[in-house]
Amino acid sequence: MNEYHIDDNVIVWKYMNLSKFLSLLTTQSLFFCRADKFDDIHEGSFNKNSIKEYEKHVGLTFNNGDIFKLIPQHTFVSCWHMSSHESVAMWKIYGGGSESVAIQSSVKSLRLSFPSQSNYDNDNSKFIHQAILPVKYSDSCSLHFLMGPLSCKKPAYSYENELRMIRAEFPSKDEIIGFVRHPRDIPPFYSLKIDFNQLMHGIYLAPQAPAYLKDVINNLLQRYNVNSQCYQSSLDDLPEFSFRNK
Repeated sequence: MNEYHIDDNVIVWKYMNLSKFLSLLTTQSLFFCRADKFDDIHEGSFNKNSIKEYEKHVGLTFNNGDIFKLIPQHTFVSCWHMSSHESVAMWKIYGGGSESVAIQSSVKSLRLSFPSQSNYDNDNSKFIHQAILPVKYSDSCSLHFLMGPLSCKKPAYSYENELRMIRAEFPSKDEIIGFVRHPRDIPPFYSLKIDFNQLMHGIYLAPQAPAYLKDVINNLLQRYNVNSQCYQSSLDDLPEFSFRNK
């Protein structure tokens, strides 16, 4: 697992449109998408080693292919972009326009907000696994631990340079067979209550954001007692040209 270690000081970004940012502030929560809801059809493609790891946790052996569906259905992911600076690609893909924002944070702040764990909950009704992992980009990842398949994507996605907060809520040993044979309704997301003063290092406006947006964001931050500063995108800065004498 040493290859998955990320330094606390690494800067991370989360790009989103204004409506998602408003939802984040009003609920004081960070939303995790269920792994089987991603557009990439290969997300959560678990291999035999990952299934064996889960079998070890629950003390059961599975011969039913439905277990491959169960694990992504019970796993939730929050995606972040690792970079020391803004990304034009991330603005275009995940911001979606001039009225969008990016949250800047750090790996340390994510870890404080989302501590790692791997154990049953208080009433033993489900097994909880939480981890923060960088995505590896490869056509043939060597996946030997439970969350491995959710930290591997095809090289075509390498521009994302992604870090993932992953939470799995697996049924207990007593209920797992029933879940496989008769899947229950599962919410499409997981909501994590969070201290945004701890998480947010800064809020950045999209390139060419309208002039009023900074006032809107500052008013929202004040209303919800978030102390983060709001910044204009550095991509709006004029370049400094140098002229060489011929």
